[in-house]
Amino acid sequence: SLSQKSFWCRESGRQNPITIDFRKPKTTIFWFTVVHPFQNKLAALYFLCGVGLGLHMAKSGNHSMFPVHAHLNLLGWVSMALFGLIYQCFPAMADSKLASAHFWIYNLAFPVQMVTLFMYLGGNEAIEPVLGIASMVMGFSVLLLIYRRVLSKLSYY
Repeated sequence: SLSQKSFWCRESGRQNPITIDFRKPKTTIFWFTVVHPFQNKLAALYFLCGVGLGLHMAKSGNHSMFPVHAHLNLLGWVSMALFGLIYQCFPAMADSKLASAHFWIYNLAFPVQMVTLFMYLGGNEAIEPVLGIASMVMGFSVLLLIYRRVLSKLSYY
């Protein structure tokens, strides 16, 4: 039907069709499986913040916070959508404590990183160590995703 699309992903060395149903708003983020029920709400919030900051910069003519705007949209909205797509194509990855840990660590560190980046770009250079720690924690959460992918022994191709 027009509301469903079939995609092919390889799992355990064989191709399995994955049907993505565009009519399931309770379990999907636009068509992506979510690990946590707040994932789609947080992604939308990050997108709203990024767009709001972009509109503010356009109105004021001061574009000094464009790195925060870019990070909000790419690390907030786009990354959350990509995480959902990965968990959709490889459901074994989503069904684990590591997936939950990835979600919580990422979403606890991300707001800290954005606030401290905003403060740093605003001239508060003393906040740089906190910004660095938040960035490393986010990197660690992404490593959890990669580690889970290796553990699941799934093939992307």
